[in-house]
Amino acid sequence: MVIPQQIDETCQKPSGSLLVKPVKPEAPKTGSREDILNHVILYGEYTQTLESQVDQWIKLYGGQND
Repeated sequence: MVIPQQIDETCQKPSGSLLVKPVKPEAPKTGSREDILNHVILYGEYTQTLESQVDQWIKLYGGQND
């Protein structure tokens, strides 16, 4: 069982961007090159956003970020 840490005046609060779950792009509608390439771009942006959020959570709670 995880017990939440007690919040005090020194506790940092996460920014709003850390609390918003990014929207995962839908799969391409067709197998055309254009649709697949557009999906790759959108999915790359999605995963970069997730990675950035994880890095920010780690920094916020004093963990190591290699």
